[in-house]
Amino acid sequence: MTNWVNFCRVVAVAAIVLIHSTSFYFYTFPVGSKAWWIGNIFNSAARWAVPVFIMISGYLIVARGKTQNLKEFYLKRASRIAIPTLIWSIFYVLFFKYAILKGAPSFGLSEAIDKIVTGRPYSHMWFLFMLIGMYLATPLFDTLFDRYNDKKKFHIITMWFILSSAYTIAINFYPIRNTYWITWFILYAPYFLAGRLIISNKIPTYLAALVGLISLATTIFGSYIINISNNTKYEFFYDPTSPLIIILSIAVFILFSKTNKIIRNSQFWDSLAPLSMGVFLVHPVFIFLIMEIAKPDIQSKPYLCLGIIWSFSLMSAFVFSYIISKIPYLRKIA
Repeated sequence: MTNWVNFCRVVAVAAIVLIHSTSFYFYTFPVGSKAWWIGNIFNSAARWAVPVFIMISGYLIVARGKTQNLKEFYLKRASRIAIPTLIWSIFYVLFFKYAILKGAPSFGLSEAIDKIVTGRPYSHMWFLFMLIGMYLATPLFDTLFDRYNDKKKFHIITMWFILSSAYTIAINFYPIRNTYWITWFILYAPYFLAGRLIISNKIPTYLAALVGLISLATTIFGSYIINISNNTKYEFFYDPTSPLIIILSIAVFILFSKTNKIIRNSQFWDSLAPLSMGVFLVHPVFIFLIMEIAKPDIQSKPYLCLGIIWSFSLMSAFVFSYIISKIPYLRKIA
């Protein structure tokens, strides 16, 4: 595996923790306030993380002959994704009831089952449910790559991105969301396919950086304008399949792919990268714990509190993931 992939995985999971560390700022404080701007800027700057994770998966799997033996492919993905998804879903519905809702009797067994069945046991868990659908469809994606040349693939992926983005725009006017998690992957499939195609094409670094910066700046100020105009907390500009985040994510992925020559200590990133899934799974718990302590001081010390919340949650999640990885019967869940 090339050095940049593991480096990218570590930075991406750190960015995901940053998104969730700043969400409180975005949703709690008045639009335009100092604390809200902190939430908006850091949220915007990190929103490439989930799409880049999907592109990494696509780059490592699509058109590499890994689906030639379907039974082996599906069994391997089931142990990596399905088992952790089930176990952590149960954990998070219990966490939601007893930590968030303080044991509220209104949240019972039927509500817990509904959260799991609909793929929403906790805010970040949708990603794993989406991946299950993505991996089920991977053999079809391999067929697509075998059948078409790069030009045709580019046209298909571009059109797919346009359709995904159009759907995202549409549901902001007609808020009818798909409740069947098995089909969620359809929106994100162009990222999965793009990961492989992008690496096979030489795109100038300066162009990716310029486009990425423009997309980021537009996301930051676009989010402010739409929120201040509607006097509400509106996440459209943050959506992984909104037009600007698609452009930003592709630009960031290209920049990561160019870092292979400048990463000196690859062993360091190689040791951290396998812990990224565990970090992703557990980090909301540590954010919740530190937020309970930091909440009273966020308004007066927003920068300091953000640094503490993010660094504490990230480091604690890495330590937890490392410990779990050393325990034979638990390492499979992270």
